[in-house]
Amino acid sequence: MSPRPRPDRQPDYPKTPQAATSPDEIRHIELDQHHPQDHHMPQLPHHPQHMSVLPPQHDTHTKPEADEFPPHTNQPEPIKPEKKITRTGIEH
Repeated sequence: MSPRPRPDRQPDYPKTPQAATSPDEIRHIELDQHHPQDHHMPQLPHHPQHMSVLPPQHDTHTKPEADEFPPHTNQPEPIKPEKKITRTGIEH
């Protein structure tokens, strides 16, 4: 755990009057004086995103312009009971 800062302690490197102000700091001060804002970088307005038209939830196989699909050529196989594998062998 980091040590708690002592309130009576001064920062390690206080800004002295002889220290030169950086150009960035001067620019930011001028911008704040000329253009006062609540926030420095206001959020730009968003462009609306148009959603595509979604298909209906249940799409039937028949369409007004098409015929029904033909019956399945490969019929499903009958359900087989599951085989249980044990230490003594395979049980049905």
